[in-house]
Amino acid sequence: MTFEEVLYRLAPELERVAAAAAMFERKPHHDTIEAALVLRQAIRRLDDIERDLRSAMLTHERTA
Repeated sequence: MTFEEVLYRLAPELERVAAAAAMFERKPHHDTIEAALVLRQAIRRLDDIERDLRSAMLTHERTA
C-alpha cells in the first residue's frame, strides 16, 4: 500500500472522529453512547491504518 492510499483511508476516519467529538459536546445521553461506539470503531480502523502506514514507510525505505 502506498502513502497516498493510506492517506485516502485516513481522511474519512478523522472525519468520523470529529463527528463523534461533536456528539460529545452536545452531551445528550444517547448521543454520548453513540459517539463512544463511533470512537471505538474509529480507533480500531486507525490502528489498521497505522500498520499500513508503517508498512508503506518500510517499503519506501527499501526502494529508496
